[in-house]
Amino acid sequence: MAYSSWRLADKRYLVTPKVIRADLRSRGFKAVPEEVVQLRDVEVLDLSNNDLALLPQQLRFLTRLKELRLASNKLHVLPSVVLTFERLVGLHLYQNELSSLPERFGLLTTIRVLDLRGNRFTAFPSAILSLTQLKELNISQNKIAVVPDNIEKLWQLTDLLMDHNQLSFLPETLGNLSQLRELRVQGNPLACVPECIKKLKRLQTLFLGNFLGLGQEDGYTISELPEDVAKLNLLTVMTVRGGLLTSLPDTFGTLRLKELDFSFNLFAVVPKQVIEVSTLEKLNLCYNRLTSLPDDVYKMQKLKTMILYGNEIKELPPPVLRLSRLVMLNLDHNQLTTLPDDIGKLESLEYLLVSGNNMDFLPEGLCNLKSLFHLNISDNNVEVLPADFGKLPRLKSARHLHTRGNPLVQPPRRVCDSGMAAIKSYQEQLQRAEVVRTPRIKLCVFGDSLAGKTSLVYGLMHGKPPRAASQTSRTRVTKINTWDTKMGVEFEVYDFGGNQLYNLLYQHFLTDGAVNVVTVNMQSYNPSRFYSAVGYWLDLLNARSPGSTVLLVGTHADKCKPEKLRDRCGDVQAQVEVLQRRQLQEAQAQDERVDILVDKTGKQSKPGIKMKDILPDWVRERRDRAKALLENRLEIHPTLMTVSLGKNIQGITELRNELVTKVSDIAKFPVMRRLVPQTWSDLHKVLQDERRKPRVWLTWRECLRLGQRVGLNIEKLRLALDHLQLTGTLLRFPHVPSLADYVFHDPGRLANVLREALTPSMESVLKEGKVRFPDVRWNDLTDAISVFRDMNFLSTKLLEGLLQPCSSEVHDGKALVSLLEACELCFGVKDDSVQEALFASCHYFPGYQQASQPADLIDIWAEELPNHQEQLQLGCQIRGFCPPGLFERWSTRVNRLVQERRDWKDGMVAYRGGVPVLVERAQDGVANVEIVLSARGQIKEAFRMWNATLPLLTHLLELLDEWPGALYSTYVTCAHCLKQRLENPYRYPEENLHQPYVVGMTSVRCPRSMYKESVSAMLVHPQL
Repeated sequence: MAYSSWRLADKRYLVTPKVIRADLRSRGFKAVPEEVVQLRDVEVLDLSNNDLALLPQQLRFLTRLKELRLASNKLHVLPSVVLTFERLVGLHLYQNELSSLPERFGLLTTIRVLDLRGNRFTAFPSAILSLTQLKELNISQNKIAVVPDNIEKLWQLTDLLMDHNQLSFLPETLGNLSQLRELRVQGNPLACVPECIKKLKRLQTLFLGNFLGLGQEDGYTISELPEDVAKLNLLTVMTVRGGLLTSLPDTFGTLRLKELDFSFNLFAVVPKQVIEVSTLEKLNLCYNRLTSLPDDVYKMQKLKTMILYGNEIKELPPPVLRLSRLVMLNLDHNQLTTLPDDIGKLESLEYLLVSGNNMDFLPEGLCNLKSLFHLNISDNNVEVLPADFGKLPRLKSARHLHTRGNPLVQPPRRVCDSGMAAIKSYQEQLQRAEVVRTPRIKLCVFGDSLAGKTSLVYGLMHGKPPRAASQTSRTRVTKINTWDTKMGVEFEVYDFGGNQLYNLLYQHFLTDGAVNVVTVNMQSYNPSRFYSAVGYWLDLLNARSPGSTVLLVGTHADKCKPEKLRDRCGDVQAQVEVLQRRQLQEAQAQDERVDILVDKTGKQSKPGIKMKDILPDWVRERRDRAKALLENRLEIHPTLMTVSLGKNIQGITELRNELVTKVSDIAKFPVMRRLVPQTWSDLHKVLQDERRKPRVWLTWRECLRLGQRVGLNIEKLRLALDHLQLTGTLLRFPHVPSLADYVFHDPGRLANVLREALTPSMESVLKEGKVRFPDVRWNDLTDAISVFRDMNFLSTKLLEGLLQPCSSEVHDGKALVSLLEACELCFGVKDDSVQEALFASCHYFPGYQQASQPADLIDIWAEELPNHQEQLQLGCQIRGFCPPGLFERWSTRVNRLVQERRDWKDGMVAYRGGVPVLVERAQDGVANVEIVLSARGQIKEAFRMWNATLPLLTHLLELLDEWPGALYSTYVTCAHCLKQRLENPYRYPEENLHQPYVVGMTSVRCPRSMYKESVSAMLVHPQL
């Protein structure tokens, strides 16, 4: 039985099938597996994208081999075994490190296809001239300066590709290649069109010029085309990129071209000779100097693709609308202010790209483009989409609609990001119901303890100083108030408590679209405390909501002398600038790291495939995340505003006016101008009524019922809830599995529950008897306090009692404890062997844990690795700022995955599937945090070790993804370095975690040992 293809991971090779094609690409091979030699019938062998520097002589037994692919390896010289393949027809050696070919290479006279691009050739290999059967030759991307005169020996050549070399001329004898159909010499320092080209009567494809305009500054570029070019009667594809062309010869219009690329030239108008090419189907004039299109452009009736981006075109003239066959129109980065009202006449148009223009309006006629499949209007000034936009029949996928960079008000940004179905639903609601404007926005107030946050909020809301606050009335977690400014805007004010313990909870209340105030007590401010007073909050916002608007407010200004106040304000502003530069540098460094990763991955691409199309999803996500963070920097008000809330209130009016001014920026806060369906406003009223009931949350099913009451189906309900979350009215977490069923219609009640469960003085709360436990004896209560103090276990019964002030008939103590578990603040621990009911069920709170690593850890995890064992170690490095509560939430989340765990503040040891796992958190200075997961076992247990650690790491990365501004990377530590106990062991980069181990991988070299030692591939690549 013959198989058409074969992979080393297949078990079929054990029965030595008659394999015709062997695909061994991208396996990380440093040597060819021995099994390959047994494939005596193989005709196509693909070993591309590995790390091969040599080939074994045993491959000579593959006597039927016709095609050999060795692209993207590490070949410095051509392996001699290649010269033994007498039937070889195709040889692919691109992207290696070859600089020459042996003379005997010319004996391979059967070769018809030879690909040598991307190597290190400085001279044209003379041995190639003996390959008289050669039809396709690619020597692009080398450093070849001269093509030999006897190139005419390759008389059967049909395709000659020599892009991106150092050719300054072409020999006349090249014109004797009478069979040549394709010639590419783009990206060479050719100052004019070589004379020999006019003799190539069968030429169909011609590429000239400097790719992307490179080389214009040194004069090596084409400034004119000769009259003789019109003699190339069979030419159908012509490219002259990056030249100095401003005009064309009169005879050019006689060509029968189908594709023409004159991008990166100097045309000020579309040449009439181009219009005269009646056969033209694709025209690329991007990055010229066009300001308009000619009236006779309609004559190109066969034109299907017109690419004009990067010009200065201000309007699309009516004649363009007569191009009835036009499928793609690219006008990105011009100066368009709108599109023609009757653009719908382009009935065949499938792709319309108009990003980076000056459009603030889209015509209704756009909705008549029935064939439109892809639309990009990014980076314009569009606020409103046409009323029937959602009815475009073919524009369905969110991947094909790009609206970013517009101050969209209607539909809202979140609706547009959800795709055409959401847009259609929104617009249908607008058409069927009344619309209302809801100028409501979320205001978050941060600051250290005693920074005056609550007093500031009171002053803003009431215009007068508050009464002195007692220590017991300080804000715990967050207070939420509605503030009507009487200036056309309402704020949902979130006043966050400053105690460090509450940092674990902030992520539940931080959302996009808010305006933020960071307060600093100017009376007690000291430059050495800048980070805790100001910097920490800026890092927090940058990690959770990049691009947020921030105002800095100095409180207690009346208690500082003028000169001290001035100096302290100056110091805060100076250190804020330093912090912003540091955040930018970190984002740039992350972007550079991702670019390197993209380049590495891109090396594995196939010819002709765009890098963006071949990137794995995880690389694409990492790239998009890095680019987004670089583009969305915190917008911090340049001046620190000072307020006084003493007898003479000062600065409050100015701060109120500045807040209203900030949120009036429609580009930043489009919600302020947004018209929303009346049904959304009705839902808001229904949820306000629900607040009168003793409920902490609504279930998703209950929300569906309320949505149906006001006429919202499930999709419309989601959009309405997203809008209400943006205004600060409610909280929901659809992407957090444990909280997906909760809708917190009254966020203040959620804060109350968290406030009772997470308090800095838990022991005092229990001792003082603020919460009564009628069924608990005092001695048992004392024991429970000791257990909590020593082990951080809180009796479930006592926890329910603590939550009693928040409980009701609907949500009793047990339900509230379940909510805490869903918020990943704690997990339950039951011990059926304990007879005392008070201690049979407890809850562990990682956030309270302060213990150090236990001294007897060595009994479970020996300090030195036993000789018969190996250690698999995975790590996650978080740079710049580690999200608060990350480790604690992760510790709670993974509890269901481990057994027999033992915890301390910065670590945990447990078993998973019988494999011991050690987790350690380490902090490097103030900024960088590393979380390392290790498992031990024999090498034959590698699969179990991966199964013990990789799921735990995956959960950590899921939590990090909730922080768009968090900078992190993962790695696999070299097992050889760990065994030798080397300082700074080598870390294999994160791409190894995405390249699963397959049969045939043997070992990976250790760079720390100068590549002399190796480690089993089973400890570098995951076994899944």
